[in-house]
Amino acid sequence: MNLINSLLPETLLLLLLGVFILPWGSKRDRLKLALIKWSAVLGVAAIVAQTVNTARQHIFNKNVSTNVFFTEFFPTLPGAVTPMHAPQLAVVGGGFREANVSINGASAGLRALLVAQDLLFGLVLALAAYLLFRVCVSLLQGGVFQPRLAKSLRGWGSVITLFGLALAVVDQVRLVSLNDGLYTGYRFADEPWVIQNVSSSVGGLIIPAVSEHFLLWPILIGIVTIAVAFVLDYGRKLQADTEGLV
Repeated sequence: MNLINSLLPETLLLLLLGVFILPWGSKRDRLKLALIKWSAVLGVAAIVAQTVNTARQHIFNKNVSTNVFFTEFFPTLPGAVTPMHAPQLAVVGGGFREANVSINGASAGLRALLVAQDLLFGLVLALAAYLLFRVCVSLLQGGVFQPRLAKSLRGWGSVITLFGLALAVVDQVRLVSLNDGLYTGYRFADEPWVIQNVSSSVGGLIIPAVSEHFLLWPILIGIVTIAVAFVLDYGRKLQADTEGLV
């Protein structure tokens, strides 16, 4: 899911943008559109398969994997460790703000949140890929300004926006639940949480950062889809006015 999470949203938006800036009059350009159309179909199939597989793991696996966010920190070696060679480079800034963790003993509530996140995530991406398919089909048929297409984009764009909002809320609840379960045992007075992973000789300050992370891209996909629908409506009106002048 991490690879899909990081690459597929941007890929879908770039393909949608490419569809609208692509000259599609020649046979070669129509072939490109056909390739994008069938790529969207394959994308839907891959999204469904990945969503089902990830949800199954979150339900049945003993250990569940998920990502957590925290205030930026840079891991340090324990004091007893001495490098064999003097480092040639020095880190003067930066750090880590996200990690993928494997959790043993996840509660049914946390598993339910993870599965809900999986399903909403898959729905948003599958709908976006489906709409890309619809746009390609309309372009290949020579009727991108059809009222039916604009209405479909506007309706499904609203649905994607609602699913995106739900996904963002579920994601926030998941992070709060994770922070309560993962970090409470490491609290020491008012000091930051400290986790020492001796097996990998890495330690660092871990401070939860739920409020600093909010999932925006699913909502943006819905808003962009609605905006495209209004552009198509405007283009259809301009086309009708132009044809009336001829």
